[in-house]
Amino acid sequence: MTNQNTIKELAQISELKFVSAREVPEKTAVAVAGDVEIYVPFQQLFDIHAERSRIQKEIGKTEQDIVSFQRKLANENFVARAPKEVVAKEQLRLQEYQEKLGKLKNALGQL
Repeated sequence: MTNQNTIKELAQISELKFVSAREVPEKTAVAVAGDVEIYVPFQQLFDIHAERSRIQKEIGKTEQDIVSFQRKLANENFVARAPKEVVAKEQLRLQEYQEKLGKLKNALGQL
């Protein structure tokens, strides 16, 4: 990646490693940003209970967002009157949030 040095400087980290889903280290904090999962090894830097709480809070927020998208897409007036592109965009966002929820639940399970 061409921006490794910039990322390391902004994140104030000394090492940046790209791994496949099979190589995810154990005992890491996880953040989900779009289709990117960011893993940071605990190494006594994090309180595991605080990290679990943070992920649970993010799961709750993501679940609320999913319900909101589902309600909107279940509204016959919205689907009938909105341009097809807008409906498709909302369906895509719902799918993205459902994937994010899966990743967050997986991360919580790994703690």
